[in-house]
Amino acid sequence: MALVEEYLKFYVVFRFVYQRQVFQTPHEGMFYASAAALGFATAENLLYMGRMGWQVIFLRAGLTPLAHVLFALLWGLALGQVAGAGGQQAGSRVLLTGLLLAVLAHGLYNFALAYSLAAGMVWLLLLLGLLVMYSRHGFYEPV
Repeated sequence: MALVEEYLKFYVVFRFVYQRQVFQTPHEGMFYASAAALGFATAENLLYMGRMGWQVIFLRAGLTPLAHVLFALLWGLALGQVAGAGGQQAGSRVLLTGLLLAVLAHGLYNFALAYSLAAGMVWLLLLLGLLVMYSRHGFYEPV
C-alpha cells in the first residue's frame, strides 16, 4: 500500500506542477509535496470514517496528516533539488531515490504501527529528526 500511496501523491505533483515548470525555488518541492500529502490524508481519513465510523478520526486526525507529510517530504526534497538544477539528466535518478525512500519510510511506518501505536510514533519522530537535519544539506548527491 505504501508504494501506491506515495506514487499517487508524487504523480499529482509531478504531472500537474513540476512538468508545467511552476517551481521557482528548490524549496517549493517540499511545499507542493506537503499540500498533496495533506489532501491525500484528508481523503484517506474520510474513507476510514466511512468504513469504521466517525470515532476513528480521534486516532487518525493528528497522526495521519503528519505521517503523510513526512513521507512526501522525502520525494518533495528530491523534486525541488532537480527543479533547482534545471531538471538535468541525472534528475530521474534523484527523483527515483526520493520516491523509493518515501516508500521505504512509509512501509516501515506501517509495519511499526501494526506492531504498536507507540512504535509508529517513535518512527515518525525519528523520521522528523532526520528530515530536519538533512533538509538543510540535502539527502541526494548534486545533480
